[in-house]
Amino acid sequence: MFEAYFDESGDLEEESGIFCLSGYFVVTEAARRMQAKWVEALQRRQLAYFHMVDCAHGNGIFAPLSKPERIELVTELIAIIKKYTVEGFSIFASVDSYKTLSEAPDVYSDCAAGCVQAVKSFLRMQRVSGNVSYFFEAGHANRSEAYGHIARKLPREIDSVVFGSKVGTPLLGAADLLAWQSTKYAKDWRYPTMRGEKPKRPPRKDFQSLVEHPHMFAYMGTNGEESSMALEAWPLSRRSQHSVNLKVEENLAVRHLYEDGSPIPIIPVERTATWRAGGGQLTYLGFDGLMGDRFALAFDEPRLFEAISVFLGATGAYQNSSLAPMLSAEKIDVRYVNGVALLKVKISGGATIAIRLSDDALAEMKKHLTPSADDK
Repeated sequence: MFEAYFDESGDLEEESGIFCLSGYFVVTEAARRMQAKWVEALQRRQLAYFHMVDCAHGNGIFAPLSKPERIELVTELIAIIKKYTVEGFSIFASVDSYKTLSEAPDVYSDCAAGCVQAVKSFLRMQRVSGNVSYFFEAGHANRSEAYGHIARKLPREIDSVVFGSKVGTPLLGAADLLAWQSTKYAKDWRYPTMRGEKPKRPPRKDFQSLVEHPHMFAYMGTNGEESSMALEAWPLSRRSQHSVNLKVEENLAVRHLYEDGSPIPIIPVERTATWRAGGGQLTYLGFDGLMGDRFALAFDEPRLFEAISVFLGATGAYQNSSLAPMLSAEKIDVRYVNGVALLKVKISGGATIAIRLSDDALAEMKKHLTPSADDK
């Protein structure tokens, strides 16, 4: 069971011209513990709910707290978020480039559907299945339109959408904290940078602390085209060496992306589904792509082995990862072919992989493997 909490900040009609919808994914069991800690932190300060903008400026129910006390509260709440949530997500729209996508009635509905899609994609990418309860703060005027738009995009009928208050649903306060922090960062730093302008001020220290935890930011319509999207992963260690805009396209049979400056269609793989023997002695590998689109790649024998080599080589992009390709072997042997030492590994239930050995590697292998009789 999963829960997702979202709240909005800003408006396209305000001076900043930025709208943001943010939230967190939480495992239900962890959400119960998180809510208890969250409520306890507020009750110690005689607070009925958390609202970041009032906390930042000492307004409303936060007026009795001094600035150091308010900073202490935010620091404590950020620590709770980092301990219990799985990942945070913020989606942004800017008045100078945004156009509604997917026949959405308004920007709030569009971004709300984007948050639901983010949860679905996250669960698929993490190979996780489960029911999801979505909670949205009930203050926005377009919540009725958003409800209908979201309902059409839910992954299963058993998922639910609830619009509630920060008093009745305390963890909406965590989404509120992220929405305010994200909007502040986007207004002061990210959007000026994307426009080639000098940032107004550096990111806040509490924002920097918050994004030490996994977050993903999505910027809609960043290059003036309604189907463009820029993605920003936090912390910095989750990013690639190149930051580019991604353009969503649907003019092929499979929904795909384009990177700025490249004409090559990109189909993100959410899951490698299956394989089967096809016509013309081809092997079909099936994949689930963007938003669940299913597609297949066809290989003959030499091209399949060539692709395997390229796939393994591509793992070098994740040199700092704790994951490593692992294949089960039935038999291992060292042979000479045309004077070249090869390590031959018969994969369980599959083909044999041959690896060329250097002289040093061969000497080390010979300590552990008995050469075949026909080796020279």
